[in-house]
Amino acid sequence: SQGKTAVGRDQLIALIDGIYDYSIKHMQLNTSIQLDRDDPDRATAQTDLLMLAMDPQSAWQISGCARYDDELVRRDGRWLFSRRVCNWHRNTPSEVLAGLDRLLTGAPVG
Repeated sequence: SQGKTAVGRDQLIALIDGIYDYSIKHMQLNTSIQLDRDDPDRATAQTDLLMLAMDPQSAWQISGCARYDDELVRRDGRWLFSRRVCNWHRNTPSEVLAGLDRLLTGAPVG
């Protein structure tokens, strides 16, 4: 998960804004949700992540893949993320991970 944490609305907004500015497509696939048998207000989920980046000299290219491991809670009838861990596949290029590190801090990637 790169050892980085985005906490709170401001850090998440900076990350998402940076991704849009960086011409990245972020696709989530194959989500599996498990409800907690002992607590109906808790669940876990796993989701595959595929990230594409625009190469101006060619086209969209796969730049990374990962898996989200999520914990969810239901509050006031709404399901919310209480924790998300992103585990990047070992073949994700180090320059992609470095760019994501900069996005987490709100810094420009380019």
